[in-house]
Amino acid sequence: INNYICLGTSTKCSSGSDNMYRIIGVEPSTGYVKVIKQTKYGDNIKWNSSTGVTWPNSGAYSTMTTWYNSVSFKSMIVSHSWNIGDFTSVPTTRANALSADTGNTTTAYVGMLAVSDYYLAYRGDQNWGSNYTNYTNNWIHLANNGNTSDAEWTMSRDGSFGAWFVYNSGLVGSKVMTVSTAVRPVFYLNSTVNRISGSGTSGDPFIVG
Repeated sequence: INNYICLGTSTKCSSGSDNMYRIIGVEPSTGYVKVIKQTKYGDNIKWNSSTGVTWPNSGAYSTMTTWYNSVSFKSMIVSHSWNIGDFTSVPTTRANALSADTGNTTTAYVGMLAVSDYYLAYRGDQNWGSNYTNYTNNWIHLANNGNTSDAEWTMSRDGSFGAWFVYNSGLVGSKVMTVSTAVRPVFYLNSTVNRISGSGTSGDPFIVG
């Protein structure tokens, strides 16, 4: 998928570098581009140090805010409404995942991977269920982006004790919030951001300004 984009630099970056990101999609109503960091931003991060919190009050959100405050391209990022879910059953289709994630919302400049993002990144629709563990056809999975710690939190909540989690095998499941694993920032670029060069491949990523 030709969705590689360099941010925080005016020159071409390489796959796996700190400046490489990948485009999740474009929001039709606004033209905002949804982007995820290619590599992990820490791999020993708890969703929260205790249970019973919502995403805006979580340690993971605090970690994402630290990332946001550290980047040089904040002016390109827009505040946005985020679907943060609160569901207790593993979605078995894309439609179910999208519906589950719309249970609750918040507004912020930065979020993380949502369960619905993960399902939409698969090549072809299928019935995942709780036993589906194949990530090889999913470009967004950490293992397909040069990461050695290839499990990560999503920002989708599972009741007062847990949050949804993508295992290194590809399985989507729920974990207690106090578990530590990888996280990645996700955010929306303003529609005024323009492509300067690049074709979007890993060797020729988009350069924007």
